[in-house]
Amino acid sequence: YYGAGGGGGGGGAGGLPYGSVSNPLTLGSGGGSYNASGLGRPLDQAGMGGGVVRIVAANSVTVDGTIGADASSSSGYQSYSGGGAGGSIWITCAAFGGSAGWVTARGGAGHVYDSARGAAGGGGGRIAIDYGSLATPHALYVSTLPGTGYLYRTAGDPRSARMGTLWFPTAGLLTTNLVSFDGYVHVPG
Repeated sequence: YYGAGGGGGGGGAGGLPYGSVSNPLTLGSGGGSYNASGLGRPLDQAGMGGGVVRIVAANSVTVDGTIGADASSSSGYQSYSGGGAGGSIWITCAAFGGSAGWVTARGGAGHVYDSARGAAGGGGGRIAIDYGSLATPHALYVSTLPGTGYLYRTAGDPRSARMGTLWFPTAGLLTTNLVSFDGYVHVPG
């Protein structure tokens, strides 16, 4: 569904996406943790995975604020733990729109300790917006970006966390006033 959480312990790889693209209802995975207690430090805190947001409206959904299922980043002193994976957002409505709203299911960052050590970011989540029509205005930012992480920041690197997915019933939202979108887009047909 969402990309799995980032690997921990000296740059483990980020996870691959899992779950349903069009009916997302899976939590994001937590990041990999690194136990630094043998080095005289407490356990590093891996990022937590994003949650699940499900909205069903008989009429319209208007997003003028933020709907988020973002993961958290890893933390801790000299952390080697990975970021959590983005969660899921599934909206079903007759009409969809908004003005300067945000809909996000982003992965958390893996901690970068120094130029030689760190951990992977968590993969992006999944967002499905199943609308019957588009309301005016519909100027939105929709994102399933992965978290950044140590070493694996280059697009296409097989160890880097993956971008999540965006599902829409038609390409209408993409061809109008969508302010910005980040994610692999799926449109039926």
